[in-house]
Formats: sequence, C-alpha cells, structure tokens
Amino acid sequence: MENIVIIVTNIKGKDKDDDLLDNDLLLHIFESTCMELMLLHGEVKKNPGRLMVIDDTISLSSKVTFQNEEFLLKFSKGTYKENCTISIEIFYEKSGMANEKLNMPLYLFKIGIKDCLLKYFKEIYWETDTQNEGICKELYHKMHFIENNFRHLINKYMIAEIGYSWFKKVIHQEYIVKAQGFSQWYLQKKEYKAFKNVQPYLFNLQVTDLIKMLKNSYVGTVDKELVYELKKIANSYQGNINEILKEEYQQLLECQSIWEKEFIDIFGVDFENQWNEFGNMRNMIAHNKPICLELYNDIVAIINRLSGTFIRVERIYKGNLRSSEEKDVEYLYDKYSDDFYMVEAGIDSIPEDEREVLQEITDTEEYGELTSLFEEFESNIYWKIEDLRSVLYDIQSIRLKKIKVINLKSMLEVLCKIIYNYNEAKRNITLRYIDVTNHIKGLEVIFDEMIDNFDAALKHLDSVYNEIFYSEEFHLGTIAKMKNISGDVLEIVANGCICIDKGNTDTLLIDLVENGETILTGEIIKFYSDYEINDEGISIPINEDGLCINIEEIVEYIKKTFADLDDTLSKYIVDLQQFV
Repeated sequence: MENIVIIVTNIKGKDKDDDLLDNDLLLHIFESTCMELMLLHGEVKKNPGRLMVIDDTISLSSKVTFQNEEFLLKFSKGTYKENCTISIEIFYEKSGMANEKLNMPLYLFKIGIKDCLLKYFKEIYWETDTQNEGICKELYHKMHFIENNFRHLINKYMIAEIGYSWFKKVIHQEYIVKAQGFSQWYLQKKEYKAFKNVQPYLFNLQVTDLIKMLKNSYVGTVDKELVYELKKIANSYQGNINEILKEEYQQLLECQSIWEKEFIDIFGVDFENQWNEFGNMRNMIAHNKPICLELYNDIVAIINRLSGTFIRVERIYKGNLRSSEEKDVEYLYDKYSDDFYMVEAGIDSIPEDEREVLQEITDTEEYGELTSLFEEFESNIYWKIEDLRSVLYDIQSIRLKKIKVINLKSMLEVLCKIIYNYNEAKRNITLRYIDVTNHIKGLEVIFDEMIDNFDAALKHLDSVYNEIFYSEEFHLGTIAKMKNISGDVLEIVANGCICIDKGNTDTLLIDLVENGETILTGEIIKFYSDYEINDEGISIPINEDGLCINIEEIVEYIKKTFADLDDTLSKYIVDLQQFV
C-alpha cells in the first residue's frame, strides 16, 4: 500500500483565509481535478461518520481511475489558529521496487494532482510519500556503498604509499580538526569502547570533503601549511601581487597536491565534477526530498559511472599496490609455467591479446546473425528503393485528367507520404490541402509541387541505403548503423573495456541507440580461465574460459525495424502501381 499526503494553503486570488471555508470548495477542487486529469470516479462520500452533523463539506473521498489503475482520493479541510488548510490523501494498493515505482501510474498521478492544486493555491507541502521513501531507501543504500567505496580506495592507497599515521603526516590541519570535531561526542562517551582504537578520520569527513582534503594536502618535506596559504592568496589576487608571489615562491606554488600527484591520473579528470554532483544528489536522497523521474535517472547513471570508475581503479591498485610479500610470491610463482598447469587442469589458456577476444566474439553465432541481418537488409532495401524509384518515374508521366478525382486524391496522398516523409510539417499541410481540394486543377498544382521536390525525396531515399553501416568484425564502438525513411537513426554501440587476466570477467554493454537515446541494452560476458594448486601440488580448474552473449532483444528489435521499413516501402509501391 502506497500513501501520499499533500497539504495546500494560501488560496490564490483571495485576501483572507476565511474564503477557504466556502461550502463547495472541496467538491469544486475534486471535480476540477477529475476533469483536468480525465479521472473516472465512483461515489463521492461527503463528511463520513461523525462529520455528517456539519452542513459544510469538510471531507470527501472517492475511488478514481487513472491510466487504468484505481486510487482512493481523500480531500479534507481544517482550520488551525484561523489558518485554513486542505489535505489531499492518495492511497494506492500496488507497490514495487524503486526502479518500477517511478514508471508506475502513481508517479504521474501525484504529479498531476500537484499541478492541479497549484492552480488554486500558492503554497503546497509534501507531508507523506511512501513511494518517495521507498525510492530514497533503495538509492541511499547504493549511494552509501559508493561513498564508502571511495573512502576505502583513498585509505588503501595512502596506507600503501604513505604508511602508518598517514592522515596526520600529510593531511592539512583544517581537515584533521574537522574530523576530530565530528567524533568529539563519540570519544566523550566512555561506554562506547569497542571501536575507539580504530582510525576514524575518513569516516568523520563529509562526502564533498574527500577530494578537497586531497587537493589541499601535500606529501614530502614541503611545508604543507605554507603552500596551502600561498596558493590561496595566489588564487585570490591578480596582477602585481600574483606575479610577485610567483617569482618569490615559484617552487612552492608548483608543488602538486596529493590529488594532483597521486589520484587524478587514476580516477580521471572528470571524476571531481562527477563526485561533486554525486554529493549534491546524495543530500537529496539522505533528506528524503521528492525525487522526480529525471533526477532518479541521473542518480542511477552517476552511480553506474562511479561504480565503473571504482572497478577500474581497483584493477589498477591490484597491479600497482603490491606488498613485498606479494611481489616475492609473484616472482616465485612465475618461475613455473602457466601452460603446464593449465594443461594439467584441463583448461584452455587465456587469450594473448584483445584481438583474440574480439575475433572470438566475431565468430559467434549471435554476432553472425546480427551482421547477416544488416547484410540482408542492405540488399533488400536497395532493390526495394529501386522498385519505388521506377514507379515514381512512371507516376511523373501519367495524365492526371484521365484519373477520377477520388482516385487522384488517393494517389497524391501516397505520393505525399513519400515525397515529404522526412518533413512532417510539410506532409501534414499537404495532406490537408489534398483532403479539401475536389477539382482537378487544384490537385494538379499539388502534384506539380510534389514533382519539384522529387529529386530531394529520391536523394533522401538513397540516403537510407547509403548510410547503412555494419562491421563484419566485432570491435568496441559503433558496430552497426541505419536510418529509416523518416530520418530516425538507429545505432548499435559496444561499450566497455577488455582486461585479459586469469580468472577475470569482462562485461561489454551492447547499447541500441535511437536518435542519441539508449532504448535497449544487451551484454557480452567474457570469462577467463584460471586454476589453483591444491595441497598436493596439482593444478585444478577454478574458472573456465567462456563467452556469454545476450543480445536477443536487440536482434528482435532490429528484425522488426527492418520488417516495418520493408512493409512500408512495399505498400508504397503497391499503392502507386495501380495508377501507372
């Protein structure tokens, strides 16, 4: 059960709240809302229970239907210290996961109710929204994981590179004081003993402090406090003061912060902006603010981007941040032949390079089916366009006066859809002219104008064929592309990276993009074989080399798109041939 409570007050166009006490106000708002949102409603119940003793309508409820879903809608009016308010309560039986909720009619319904109410009232308050609470709960869990993952990566790097007491050694005093301030209450509580000896610093800083801390801190023998103050002054002043500072303290001003020296190359130059955006979004979720569909989509997108960044950074750390013990083990381990152990384990060796992986995907039945679809479509569409071109040339030479007006109008309607297919406004206007024109001369004028646009239409049809692209060999990036006769562009794009390593798993996302917007996503998962040595010194398999391709929905969508385009062109040809 979902429940939403909206409070409104301060009616528009009224100087006094007493006007809110009008007997028919609730009913008027209810009926206006039903009309605006095209709601079907059942019996309207007024002043239920003990409220029936009051003549004025101070409460009403009714079941309403919106987008084939049933809601219970309750309106009630109350006065508090001469301030009159109206409460609107929405009940909805269905519920779901967060990503389902924002696509349910409930989301659109509450937005519609809000917009209707704002036509009458100046102030609106969101009192309860269980749908939004569920969304925030779901997203906060993911965002909590992201922010602590970043703390984990900072801590892991600094322990490996700086060592013990790294926070006190290199971090600017401002953030040391801030971290201590956040934990002061906890440290004063004598009864909370269990984790007081655990280093708490990073967890005592806010999300947006983490990068700022790294940008204002320095490693080495440099006086980090002096560098911090000098850069602060240099960034605040221009002209002579700035030039003097640069001349006197050039070496100090050129010192790289920990962020610039150790992190920016690993995390990427765009990471800081993404992280700041994430911090702002995180505050929206943490405070349970109303989340709209667009914000929800942006939050999910930035979570996915940051997750991808952290996975990549973890891989870099795995290769670069190795202990002395790990290096010794790796040296000894490499003395033995991987090939021998893989043969003993009965598994295939991993690919030598990225080209082998790409070729393996190219050779699959699934990718072969996809390229065959485009190859067949390319051939079919060429001849279909040629057939249509031939019919159009024949149409140019026919005598219009020998055709009945009603038949001529039918022919012109088909021609209009072809000639102006890529220009919706022109097509609609011409179709209206054809509809209202009932004499041969007027129709001849319309026909002549179409003939003037004949070459442009043929050029547009040719572009459908000329702009077909597909790669017989799989690669990252755009692997196929086509355009329909309406000008809509469909692309298949492979995203991701190939990281060949024993026991690793690569996931490549295959996006179907229509006019720049992703409408479907498939995936290609590549597994790399690995083994381990048991207590008896025998290698046994723990992962086997394999490939899993899931692009069925994309293939079916492409099939339907090709079939629809073929059917459209075929219908144009058949419809026009009867006039030739």
